[in-house]
Amino acid sequence: MKITKSIKFTKAKLESIKHTDKVQQFFDLSCEGLSLHVQPKPSLTKSYYASWGVKATGPDGKQKTSGRRRYICRYGQKPLDVVKRLINIKLPEWKKLNETSGGQTIETLVKDYISNGAGGYRIKAKGAKLKYKDKTTDHYKQLLECYVLGKTEKQELLDTLNNSYKLAENNYYKKSLPKILLKDISRSDVQIWHQKLEHRPTAANKALAALSIVFEWDSLKLKPMFKGVNPCLRLQNIKKQKTKIHR
Repeated sequence: MKITKSIKFTKAKLESIKHTDKVQQFFDLSCEGLSLHVQPKPSLTKSYYASWGVKATGPDGKQKTSGRRRYICRYGQKPLDVVKRLINIKLPEWKKLNETSGGQTIETLVKDYISNGAGGYRIKAKGAKLKYKDKTTDHYKQLLECYVLGKTEKQELLDTLNNSYKLAENNYYKKSLPKILLKDISRSDVQIWHQKLEHRPTAANKALAALSIVFEWDSLKLKPMFKGVNPCLRLQNIKKQKTKIHR
């Protein structure tokens, strides 16, 4: 259960917020889009996020509003006035990224699969159609929600998914996979997301397989959201490090 409140952010007020046994989310009354996420005990993590709503047209032609958020930093890493100034400057730009017609994102596609596609059929090599088992379907949904959509209370994983990824000296990849427009998604985007999860190889490889299934499912629709080639194809699995046993 998540506790949500709206308050006026001040240094003293934020310092006074204590960790409880529940996730807490606070919205700033004095700065549009600014929120503070407080993880439950035993975590001591508080994090700033930018939050906003986006209207999009779904596969059924109906317009829906869904929430978006972008990780800013841990509480205390930047002064409050700097965080507010950043959001005031960048929020219009972040909103605009999702407000184009036909602007479906990876998040849109994955949510469509979870709602309408999970539990379908897979095709065997000889052409036979087999229905996915409920256990398999539930596992795919859990992988997609956790590792693609970022629906997790584990702050370490949220940081991994949302933080910049160093490609080379002074060269950082700053995109968040679920926010990338389908018309802009590339194999490199998926590969970097996969590499971000290299410290948990088994989960990373299974999440990649689940995301590939989403693209394959979409390609079989009469009006697929994504028009290109599945960007997950031919990406190599992350190898699990073998533990040496010393005798």
